[in-house]
Amino acid sequence: GFVSIHVPAYNEPPALLKNTLRSLRGLHHRNFEVIVLDNNTDDPAVWKPVEAYCKKLGSPFRFYHVGKLAGFKAGALNYLKKKTDPRAEFIAVIDADYEVKPDFLSEALRYFTDERVAFVQFPQAYQNVGSGNHGLRIEYEHFFRNYLNAGNHFDCVIATGTLTVFRAALLRSVGPYTFLSMTEDAEMGTRLFFAEYRGVYVDQIMGRGVMPYDLVAYKKQKKRWARGNMEVLMRHFTDIVSPNGLSLAQKTVLLSQLGAWMNFTLVPSLFIVGFLFAEMISSGRMESFFERVTMLSAAALTIHIAAKTVAFFKNYL
Repeated sequence: GFVSIHVPAYNEPPALLKNTLRSLRGLHHRNFEVIVLDNNTDDPAVWKPVEAYCKKLGSPFRFYHVGKLAGFKAGALNYLKKKTDPRAEFIAVIDADYEVKPDFLSEALRYFTDERVAFVQFPQAYQNVGSGNHGLRIEYEHFFRNYLNAGNHFDCVIATGTLTVFRAALLRSVGPYTFLSMTEDAEMGTRLFFAEYRGVYVDQIMGRGVMPYDLVAYKKQKKRWARGNMEVLMRHFTDIVSPNGLSLAQKTVLLSQLGAWMNFTLVPSLFIVGFLFAEMISSGRMESFFERVTMLSAAALTIHIAAKTVAFFKNYL
């Protein structure tokens, strides 16, 4: 089938984006187009070289620049949907820093086995991995290896924004990407799920991007993911937990996927400490309060470290 590949970009280094486009030119699947949108980048020196490179590549590459476009990545993806060739049966979303393998599309299309399959999702992987950010790679890999594999097992996968191939008709049927969440990808995947479609997670590396270069960029990315997924969780919380056709496992996995970037450890800890404090007040034995909280904290820390150690040895050794 004909595939429209969407590459949204904002203020990306030209060399980085050109590498992405070069990899797309090498795809084995020949029935496709590539639409690049650079939005809200003020400096022409950033986007003009990419425009020229797309012209050099010729058909099937197209380039657009919009000086002012609302909605961040969601706005860009909605714009790209409007520019899509009407022949497109599938829409692939690729971030501007991802170099894909030549068989990316041909592999993805194998998993659209029935009309209920709305999208196929591949894991995010990275080029710039070294001794300084090896732990960061493990953290990111943990999400896909655990949460999305669980979603695949229980048939409740959500999308993660890049290396995603959608069935075009189903993507259009549920409406535009929303501006109400900073993670429009997770929101779209959740919306497709509640429209009774399904996603397929394929645990196979089909492209590599670039991890944050420094702590500031890392904190910015994680804040966006955590806040955006919390917005999706708040919007769809009632859908997930209310009596419906979902199994308990599906409810748990959906909540886990959307809550993966938040740390809720403090919540039960505060509840237990509050309970102990109330007990001490009612009994008048405040002198043992701090001793019991210290023992509780030590036990919780021991359990946490033990669980992480077991997970590490299970997954990476």
